[in-house]
Amino acid sequence: MKKFVMLLVIIPFFYCATTNSDYFVLELQKNKAINKILGIYPLQIEKHDPLEFQDESFLFNQFEKKDRLNLNASLIQTASKNGIFKKTILTKNKRDKIDVKLFWTIRDYTILAKGSQIWGIAGIAYCIVHKDQIIFSEEFSVSSSCFHCIIGGLKNKLNRAIVNRISLQLMNLGRKKSDSRIPIPEEYEGVQYRADLDIAAQILPQEITLGQESDGYRLKNVRWKSRLGLSETYSWDAIIK
Repeated sequence: MKKFVMLLVIIPFFYCATTNSDYFVLELQKNKAINKILGIYPLQIEKHDPLEFQDESFLFNQFEKKDRLNLNASLIQTASKNGIFKKTILTKNKRDKIDVKLFWTIRDYTILAKGSQIWGIAGIAYCIVHKDQIIFSEEFSVSSSCFHCIIGGLKNKLNRAIVNRISLQLMNLGRKKSDSRIPIPEEYEGVQYRADLDIAAQILPQEITLGQESDGYRLKNVRWKSRLGLSETYSWDAIIK
């Protein structure tokens, strides 16, 4: 009995002590560098209504400051060290004379843990700007789960998938012929790419109590974006000006 009680105490502590993700650099396939300077703006976090979890059997975690710093550095260094562009820099001034600019936002990043199981989803929006015009934009989501793992480890998997997809799309900017474009996979290292956050959210446990609701609800029948107060599509107007 004492061992069981200690385990209940240790598991939440174990999760909380390992919630941050790490910095990384992906190794991509060889690609001819685009002869322009790429400026990546700091990752933004979209503000939305916070979720109120009433189900105390779940541990809830989101995107933290250290996660944002590491993900920023990971995309910049992955683009730079793989030579996707002539030069890749971090920039904060929108007036900088930069050939190509990338703006990106985390729309939502939700991690749930219960027992030895952890589930994670994230929604990302980004756009690529050239001469003050958006030449490419995309919204996508990632989802994955793991057993006998840590929150930071699952975040690493989600973040690697995020950087991989954006990097491949950047590489495709230099490929004018459609038949030479790099195909975008449906998954990366066990992480599924989804077209929408609502679809990604279906991986989460199907019975969760939120807000003031007294009973769990069928998550697959609830629009996750609506519950978070997110718009259907992300607007870049105020960001890129």
